[in-house]
Amino acid sequence: MRKKLFSLKEEDIASILGLAPNSKYLSKVGFKDFKLVLEVISTKKAIPEKDIKPVPKDKLHNNKLSESVEILIRAGMRKSKLVGEFFDKWTDPELGDKIAQQFNDKYEELKNIGLNPDMIFASLLEFAEKEGSNTPAHRAAALAVLSYLFEHCDIFEGKDDTSN
Repeated sequence: MRKKLFSLKEEDIASILGLAPNSKYLSKVGFKDFKLVLEVISTKKAIPEKDIKPVPKDKLHNNKLSESVEILIRAGMRKSKLVGEFFDKWTDPELGDKIAQQFNDKYEELKNIGLNPDMIFASLLEFAEKEGSNTPAHRAAALAVLSYLFEHCDIFEGKDDTSN
């Protein structure tokens, strides 16, 4: 049956199996899924303030982020653990990596146009908030995702990288 299937024209195979993902498709994967992440995280209770890990000071310093951004990251970290749990339990084990890649690409784009670090953070937060509603719960979920990515070195410079 496999031989018969793959002897067909490409468009016939696609009509049977669906389109194969390519780099253009993969680069767009995420925002529908990301919207789902935001919806799920926005409904979860934040962890208690006393259980929040401190924002990595060396990473803040290496990225030249202000105290104001530190406050925002700390607020987002109240739900960032939920983001990790969501990614760990989601049916697509690569969802977290796909979303992280989108944010990393956006970070590099913003960095390359010369935005200062705080404006990069603000732009990434705006990028995260663009999918879905503009409710406080949605904004908190977007901040949680961005804080999770910051904490796990998926975006911004790492703790030991001082080239920023």
